[in-house]
Amino acid sequence: MAVLSSLTLFRQLQTSQAKSVDSNTQEVTGGTHLNNPVDVQHVTLSHINKGDSSGNLSLNTFTGKTLLTFFGYTHCPDICPITLMDLAELHQSLGEPKDLQIIMITVDAKRDTPEIMQTYVENFHPSFLGLSGSSAQIVEAAKSFFVGFAEQENKLMLHTDSVFLIDTEGKMRSLYAQDKLEHLAADLQNILNPTN
Repeated sequence: MAVLSSLTLFRQLQTSQAKSVDSNTQEVTGGTHLNNPVDVQHVTLSHINKGDSSGNLSLNTFTGKTLLTFFGYTHCPDICPITLMDLAELHQSLGEPKDLQIIMITVDAKRDTPEIMQTYVENFHPSFLGLSGSSAQIVEAAKSFFVGFAEQENKLMLHTDSVFLIDTEGKMRSLYAQDKLEHLAADLQNILNPTN
């Protein structure tokens, strides 16, 4: 399935490819580092807690944690489950740090309810969060992350497939295209354990 390139959507942002890891500035080696971090903590979507009713959840809830955010949908035949498997493996390889939260946001408001999203992501790791919302909420979230998506006639969705790294202050600091995800573990080690 073809997907939209995040790099195309980020042309208007000033970006640079970091060349090395610097533990003082916590630069990334494999992702695209944003020289002008984008504040995304205002993004609010619907979430369901285990056994509870659904409610709104804002990304500012996670102030103090590093977030990895991915846009996808539960009927995706390829890139979404593969990415979530990769992120689950990454999370486990890092020792399942409590100060890292992995979030998937749907691009399919029609089919992906908060309940469906949470059940889906928990199949990959019990700590993952799945967020949904109204079409308007999802469009607004996608705009905040410069994510493109569109429904095709066959009900498949074209969507940006990058993973976004959000710092502890709710700012998007870097993004990882699919071919750069292998560098994410080293970058997170540096970010989560800057003195090591």
